[in-house]
Amino acid sequence: MSRRITRPSKSRGISGTSWRAPVLAAVWGVEILLTFGLIGLVNHFMDQTPLLAALVLLAGAAALSAIAYVLLNREILQRLKTLKSGLSAEQVARNAAEELASEKSRLLATMSHEIRTPLNGVIGMLGLLLESEMTPEQKNYATTAHASGRILLSIIDEILDGAKSEALRKDKIAPVDITALVENVTELLAPRAHAKGIEIVSLFAPDVPQTVMGDDMRLRQILFNLAGNAIKFTERGGVAITVARHGSDGLSFTVSDTGIGMTADELSRIFKPFEQANADTTRRFGGTGLGLTISRRIAESLGGGISAQSTPGEGTCLTVTLPGTVTADAAPRAGNALAGRRFRLCLEAGFVSGHFARQLQAQGADVIAPADLQGQDARALLHNSLDSIICDSQSGPPLLEAARKLERQGRPLPQIWILLTPDERRPLQHLLKQPLTGYLMRPVRCSTLVEQLTSRDSAFVRTAAAQLRTIATRASRGPALHVLLADDTPVNTVIARTILEKAGHSVVAVNSGVAAIEAINGGTPFDILLLDMEMPGLSGPETAQLIRAAEAQSQHRRLPILALTANTRPEAVAACLTAGMDGHLAKPFDRHDLETSVVRLALPPAA
Repeated sequence: MSRRITRPSKSRGISGTSWRAPVLAAVWGVEILLTFGLIGLVNHFMDQTPLLAALVLLAGAAALSAIAYVLLNREILQRLKTLKSGLSAEQVARNAAEELASEKSRLLATMSHEIRTPLNGVIGMLGLLLESEMTPEQKNYATTAHASGRILLSIIDEILDGAKSEALRKDKIAPVDITALVENVTELLAPRAHAKGIEIVSLFAPDVPQTVMGDDMRLRQILFNLAGNAIKFTERGGVAITVARHGSDGLSFTVSDTGIGMTADELSRIFKPFEQANADTTRRFGGTGLGLTISRRIAESLGGGISAQSTPGEGTCLTVTLPGTVTADAAPRAGNALAGRRFRLCLEAGFVSGHFARQLQAQGADVIAPADLQGQDARALLHNSLDSIICDSQSGPPLLEAARKLERQGRPLPQIWILLTPDERRPLQHLLKQPLTGYLMRPVRCSTLVEQLTSRDSAFVRTAAAQLRTIATRASRGPALHVLLADDTPVNTVIARTILEKAGHSVVAVNSGVAAIEAINGGTPFDILLLDMEMPGLSGPETAQLIRAAEAQSQHRRLPILALTANTRPEAVAACLTAGMDGHLAKPFDRHDLETSVVRLALPPAA
């Protein structure tokens, strides 16, 4: 049955009081007659008894005032009653509208979850297919299908973001680690950028504090929309998120790209719902055209705004300003951690090299960049053992080969770091050993950069090299983990099981929460449980709660539990942790995400 929301009719208050018009006319007529009567009495007594005339006049005025007061008070009370009735009806209508908006948000979130589940099967199977032996033509088909699946996933995310923005509210303002928030956005979007052969980076002005006041969920949504949109329209170079101060107490977040750019006319349309710059970009890049609209709406709800600048063929800059985010006692970010250090960058000149140089300089380091290995001997770069060298997957192999020759001769070597993307780490495992000091994963977090590069002593170099050798050898043999997998969807089970077994794990798969509990009670020790959130019978959270209750009673070892779910809403993630789970992995996931999450939870670092 459909629900209708009706607004109170404005004519209702008029028709309800139509009988009062002739009554009020009669009352005012009596008042007029009394007034003329008083005037006649006053004139009659004025010559003979002036005092009596004055008393009559006062008494008549008092009587008229009393009548007027009663009528006026009655009129006001009646109008207040009518107004209160109208307000009550408006409140009922508003509550009903908010309830419908909430139902719409829940419906869209449910649809998103139901679409993500089979999409996990599509993307996951294509990922496994790409790792198998195929002809170049087959590999091209599979790669195209895999990329199309990722694009579909980004559209689903935009739809879900639209559902979230339907009911914008003033969420609780709380302290936010702005550096961690922005760098987390770049890390989440990095796979999408690297798949296109571009980079995503983040930069912070020196006067930006570490902690600000704000709504982290809304700010994360804005940056994710703007940066994701920038990646979509960029085919070379990259995307940068720059954070700076704005005014006395605000921040500005500028998302700039080296993409296709826009004309002034196209720029005027980009904030309209379901519109992009022009029909050609819609056909070429796809998308719903909601990202910028949603972002502007959220920014304005937080008291800020969004402005845009663009040049065709050169790129676009979108700037979000949020006032009132920096308090007077905000502590400045730590800086100059690399003061006195000098680095030679053996990176291809361009977006990555320029950003990385600025990132090092922001910490007080001196940078010589870029160093072209094609134009000089690698041995010349290694001659100065005081300057650390940072290379990439292109310049690294010849540089490390020259370093190994010098190492065999007993020559001192500088620290050598290699900058890799997550996809490059596996095929370049042979480089992750001495004389390499360590590797940095793109995009590089500020905290990671400082932590990795601050120590210069030989003990650190030996430890880092040993860790790299462990990583390189572990990937080949795989950690010996016994995994219990509980998922009622056969396709998802096949994908997760195949990935885990290829990594060297042994897997026991069940299709319900009850079966998972029975497997645990069967006496077979498991290193980790991968638990689907939505299964028939016992759901994932209910299963986790029963497992934790049993562990508390029997004093058994705590079994790490990783939630696998297509529901990415914040409340779903919170429900996982509240139920006693140790982590959350959203579907669709790739091989690296699953392997990393399993090892991180099942093999915690030694104290």
